[in-house]
Amino acid sequence: MDKASHGHLINMISCRIKRLADENLANENVTIEQVKILGMINRNGGRVSQKEIELAFGVRRSTVTSAMQNLEKKGYIKREANPEDSRSKIVLLTDEGKEKNRKLKSFIDELEAKLVSCLDNDESDRLKELLLKVLNNF
Repeated sequence: MDKASHGHLINMISCRIKRLADENLANENVTIEQVKILGMINRNGGRVSQKEIELAFGVRRSTVTSAMQNLEKKGYIKREANPEDSRSKIVLLTDEGKEKNRKLKSFIDELEAKLVSCLDNDESDRLKELLLKVLNNF
């Protein structure tokens, strides 16, 4: 394993996080991606544009549209036309979405803690700094 490339290791970590999260979230009928989107909307006052979601997660419009349709069917969000740009949508967190986000926030916090539990605070800070540097390189 020590000869694995950086990209391969990052991908393996990502896959393990997703698998662990999806296994634990199956009873909640949500995916980790949906939980992250709910959290992002909540952190932004319960109201964001779909474009902001695309940018925040680095995904395509079609991916966000699909996620929004699923979240809307579950009653966690509602979408409305953006009064400033009729081609875009504003995403609003519903009361049910706020409650689901509140309920699942502790799970996300625990997952994040597990991710870096093998590191001391300095190592954790340095890892975050390096990952941001790599991300910003793209």
